[in-house]
Amino acid sequence: MKKALFAALFVAFASIAVAPVYVLAQSQPATAANAPKIAVDACSTFKTEGIKGIANCVGGLFGSAVNFLMAASVVVIVWGAFQMIYSEEKRASGRQTVIWGIIGLFVMISIWGFVNILNNTFKLKTNASDVLNDVKIVPF
Repeated sequence: MKKALFAALFVAFASIAVAPVYVLAQSQPATAANAPKIAVDACSTFKTEGIKGIANCVGGLFGSAVNFLMAASVVVIVWGAFQMIYSEEKRASGRQTVIWGIIGLFVMISIWGFVNILNNTFKLKTNASDVLNDVKIVPF
């Protein structure tokens, strides 16, 4: 019974992991113009762009850290679920792990949503380079 459950969970997670390949099957090939900027690319230009490059680098690293924390929270939830399924003596600690993982994910998504509500309500700049382009430097 446990082997069948493990096989079913493995197939479910494998299909979830491969699903983006099928969804994005008709997408355009990645070029330099439409490739997403990751934190490493944003940090490679801070020497030539000055303070704007540093702000983009910090923002890119912060965004990557938030994505990593959300993924880690999902992994914690799954780990706690496996503890609850496979071990009778670790059922209570697995339940606590799942509860804290759900609370952490909920808090992160809530704060992310609240920040987006504030950005959309007050029409705030969401990109550091947009903010720094509006700054007028007056020479002395």
